[in-house]
Amino acid sequence: MDYQLLNLKVLGDERGKLISLEGGKNIPFEIRRVYWIYDTLPDIDRGFHAHKDLEQVIVAMDGACQFVLDDGKAR
Repeated sequence: MDYQLLNLKVLGDERGKLISLEGGKNIPFEIRRVYWIYDTLPDIDRGFHAHKDLEQVIVAMDGACQFVLDDGKAR
């Protein structure tokens, strides 16, 4: 299982901060779909399914999240 942490450039000043995501530039693949998960309660597990051939970028907009990566052989 391959994964990498991306260091995304933050632009900002006293008005706030901005991070852009661009497929083929700071995201190393074409972006085909974007979705948000929000208003989740603490300590609620999600997922429990597999993506066998997929590239994803996951950004925690607020708070924190934890992932368990499992390729069927190693966790």
